[in-house]
Amino acid sequence: PHPAPQRFSRPPAMSESLCWRIKTRLQFTGWLQYIPNAIAALVCFAVSGFGLLIQSSVLCRFFSLLGSLLVIVLIFDLLTVKCGLRPPEPRAPCQGEVDAFELMLGRNSCRSFQARTLSSADLNELMTCAQHHTQPRSLLGSCPVRLEYVAAPLTVWPVVGAHEFLVAIAPREYNRLAVIDVGRCLQKVVLHATGMGLATCWIGPGADHQSVIAHLGKRFDPSRDHIICVCAVGHASCYAPMFVRLMSGIMRRSRLPLSALFFADNNCQQPLDVKAPGFSRYGRCYEV
Repeated sequence: PHPAPQRFSRPPAMSESLCWRIKTRLQFTGWLQYIPNAIAALVCFAVSGFGLLIQSSVLCRFFSLLGSLLVIVLIFDLLTVKCGLRPPEPRAPCQGEVDAFELMLGRNSCRSFQARTLSSADLNELMTCAQHHTQPRSLLGSCPVRLEYVAAPLTVWPVVGAHEFLVAIAPREYNRLAVIDVGRCLQKVVLHATGMGLATCWIGPGADHQSVIAHLGKRFDPSRDHIICVCAVGHASCYAPMFVRLMSGIMRRSRLPLSALFFADNNCQQPLDVKAPGFSRYGRCYEV
């Protein structure tokens, strides 16, 4: 039997740190995404001022222009994302009958959502899929798991604009297969949502569980239930803070080639030839 998981607690120094409290406050009030841009602008103006002191007109003008550009981007992000002052955006079309491999490879985490809510038809289809994959006959283990729908702006990071979520819940007592079942069923629902033209984003440590529990209400029993993760679902927005856009772009380009993931030796030095006899039978499974 596995021991019950210990509740995560920060070291005393971190818990008492003023910087940590400020960071957490900014993170869960939705302002932290804009801080890097503001800091970068301040640094540019500081360098520009230094260039003025040493009478370097090129240095002064360049960093002054760059700082001004960053301020303009920051103001634009605050107006369009934080304040929601933006024109209506179209919803992504349903992908229809798409090859499963293309669906898995084409899916990316969305970190900025439209204000548009799910239609009743989309919500019914999504929850029908969730109920199907969480039925006992669809699970590997014997412990029940479930996905609860919450229509509220939960306190999450770094996603912006999300106001509809699926909350993955397993039994409070640790069970390895239950955790695996949560991952299996939620991934199937996420891929189904992708085929519907909906955007999703798995959120683990970036979700404030107290906020989640408060919005679940009587659907959550702290003596029996344990939140594994939440998943934002909705319509993707093209408006996002510059920091979020940069982070998403870096993560999308960080996927490693197959030669860096599969090896033919125990020391992980010789890349596996996925086209060799015996291994080629798995085809595109290596990609996903």
